[in-house]
Amino acid sequence: MSGSTVEGAPTIGVDAWLAELIRASGGVLEQWSVYFEDVDSSLKGSVSADLPMDTMSVIKVPLLLLLLQLARDGDVDLDRRVMLTKDRKRLGTGVLSTLDDGLQVTVRDAAVLMTTVSDNTATDIVFDAVGGPHQVNAALASRGLPGIEALGTAFDWFKALATSMDPACASYSPAELFVKGYPITDPREARAARARYHFAGGTRFGSATADQFGRLLRLLNDRQYCHPSVCDEAMRILALQAASSRIPRYLPPSITVLHKAGDFAPFIANDVGILRTAGGASMILCMFSAGHTRSWGYAEEVISRVALGCTNMVAELTS
Repeated sequence: MSGSTVEGAPTIGVDAWLAELIRASGGVLEQWSVYFEDVDSSLKGSVSADLPMDTMSVIKVPLLLLLLQLARDGDVDLDRRVMLTKDRKRLGTGVLSTLDDGLQVTVRDAAVLMTTVSDNTATDIVFDAVGGPHQVNAALASRGLPGIEALGTAFDWFKALATSMDPACASYSPAELFVKGYPITDPREARAARARYHFAGGTRFGSATADQFGRLLRLLNDRQYCHPSVCDEAMRILALQAASSRIPRYLPPSITVLHKAGDFAPFIANDVGILRTAGGASMILCMFSAGHTRSWGYAEEVISRVALGCTNMVAELTS
């Protein structure tokens, strides 16, 4: 993709401008895959946007959309309650894993927690409700988005990571993995094991290209990905995102960000979203990255500065 140009846009072309913005923000270009689109002007730009990247928790966006569509179709009951037990609890981000066994949450609660605080326990409740990752992939393929794939549940991913540390973990049940945790507990050794997993090509949670995910968000923004009421509800939930240290970080309050982050600290830091101005104009920004060895804050800073640069450029074009 060569990038588009419109009157007032960077004279070097948007693709080259985006690449320079990443470098100026402290980023190593080879670690980033980016897609940007201003909906009203059709201005587009990208950097390695056709490169398949590990989505990590960004894959929860199409999972959310499938759940809400199935609920509208009458195939899923969002009010059904699921009891928390150790076999349902997952490692990693979220709050449900810290709560007492016996608590009952609705599938709707799980969908909100999966999206807003990236709760992994909630994520597998939602995967179970929709019929598993293959159903997410079938829905994506039916919408012409085969470049986005869910590659397993949260449990599958955490077991793969644990098994890379000790092959005996391959036989763990969900409850055993949650109770025993990772076989390596020393912080330095654990970081080294995580680095080996990442750089040796360990199992991805999801795979996507930035341009395909940008297309998904454009369809969502236009209320065309699925039923308009489903798109509206998904965007309402995405707007409740608790993480604000990436795309929204430097943006003024007049810009609403509907987004989802994904991480494998410190190696992967992703964020994708729809940015809306007070006047209703929309921008799409998808930023995937991998291979970081510096602090997590570095990658977040690159995402934040690129988001600010893109919104400033569009503001100048439309002023």
